Amino acid sequence: MNKREDEVAKILDIIEGLPIHPLDEISSREAGMIYTHKKKLGKPIQTEDAMIAGICKSRDDFLLTRNVKHFAGIDGLSIERY
Repeated sequence: MNKREDEVAKILDIIEGLPIHPLDEISSREAGMIYTHKKKLGKPIQTEDAMIAGICKSRDDFLLTRNVKHFAGIDGLSIERY
């Protein structure tokens, strides 16, 4: 196994142990509030990022991302950087 394949295998092992949360009605409403609030502040967020944040926030879970700046300024959202 080469280095890239080894890295992919490690990532897949980590992902398999993580819960998967769907975009449901509650998280959709949270996403809409996040999207609207950021837009009113003049700091728009992409729809997909608002949905991701809405899922995490509605479940009181943290968001694991390299793109911390995309989610900055969302009250009540815990962010972990990797």
